[in-house]
Amino acid sequence: EPSAPQEVIAARRVVINFMRDGAGECVPAQGVSWDALPGEAPGGFDVYRFDSEGCVMTISYPQPATPETLYHVTVHNSEIGCCWQANVDTEGEIVATGLDAGMLPELSNAAAAYCEEQGYTYLVEELPDGGKQCGMCVFDDGESCNAWMYFQGLCGP
Repeated sequence: EPSAPQEVIAARRVVINFMRDGAGECVPAQGVSWDALPGEAPGGFDVYRFDSEGCVMTISYPQPATPETLYHVTVHNSEIGCCWQANVDTEGEIVATGLDAGMLPELSNAAAAYCEEQGYTYLVEELPDGGKQCGMCVFDDGESCNAWMYFQGLCGP
């Protein structure tokens, strides 16, 4: 297991299992290792990133963590177009997915905060497939990219 707080590892585990049992996409096979990636967190957040076979999972949460803290988890793979998010409580239970996971006022996910700290606008947009929604960072010129990809330095204005 990567070095991270127990609640972060529990959130990671429950999301991997949920994705394997349900969606079946963007989750490496059982036994494949995940690499912990360094990342800077915007003010007031802690962030852990994990990468495995092109799938990037980011877990962020507001500081200081409390027993009521919700962990915002995103799973992203640009090669297959996977963009998914959930909120996991300190007990390791998924309490919200999809758009609901990104809209809880007490959470204000780290990618949204980072986008706005840089002076841009964070929006949740429906993807072209009509069924999936993803947080986007909209730049001054009207162009946009996935907010987590922007946070991770993979796209930008």
